[in-house]
Amino acid sequence: MNERELDDVLNAWRAPAPSPAVRERVQSGFAPKRRHWPALRPRTLIAAAAFAALALMFIVPRAAPQPGPAIPWTVEFQFLQYKGDGSSTVEMGATSYMLNGNETIVSRWAPSNPIKTALWQAADTMGPVHNRIVTSLMFDQAKVERIRKSRRERAARSIGAITGCGPLCLAVDHFGFTRGTPCVADTIVGRATILGHPTAAIRARWTEHGRVTLWMAPDLACITLRSVYETERPDGSFKLAGEKRAVKIITSQ
Repeated sequence: MNERELDDVLNAWRAPAPSPAVRERVQSGFAPKRRHWPALRPRTLIAAAAFAALALMFIVPRAAPQPGPAIPWTVEFQFLQYKGDGSSTVEMGATSYMLNGNETIVSRWAPSNPIKTALWQAADTMGPVHNRIVTSLMFDQAKVERIRKSRRERAARSIGAITGCGPLCLAVDHFGFTRGTPCVADTIVGRATILGHPTAAIRARWTEHGRVTLWMAPDLACITLRSVYETERPDGSFKLAGEKRAVKIITSQ
């Protein structure tokens, strides 16, 4: 048989259809298999619980914020957002104080919105704890001490202020300046007395489309008692977009 005759035979031949039994065996081979989890014995569960308890005992105390010195005073603020027509709404309320040159939140809330307030408080609580857990797990004690020393040195050279909050207000916005005498090294653009405390104002570009002006009180560790954020119009003028306003100063008893 030559190649042409072989081709003719192959073209004329038709393979028989598979039987139902063969089809069923193939389909059963691709059927999804159930996952059978191994049964856990009571001793295994007790051991897992004990391990989790030990982890919490050793990790969480190192990660949780440690009690610091008493706070002599706090400042209550309102953070306002301005609309195009000049009207404003209070976006956030907060109390804060200065710690190592940085303004630090004590508490904050969303006016007339307890759900948002609870969400913000949870974010403010879990953020530092999460950072400390990650740091304690990734670095040894010597490295942690070097990180803390670097932060202290950086704090000695700068001053930080809270100017508002980010998207959904899950985090607050910070602005940093180089420390000078008495507060910052930037040029003073104005002075005012706020809640009985003298302040000096400085101004800087916030983004390429805006600027921020902050009034700092030297006798209150240079905390910013007022800040305004302005956006730039096409003609080069500025319009008010946001404001941080001190409402009252609370002295610890």
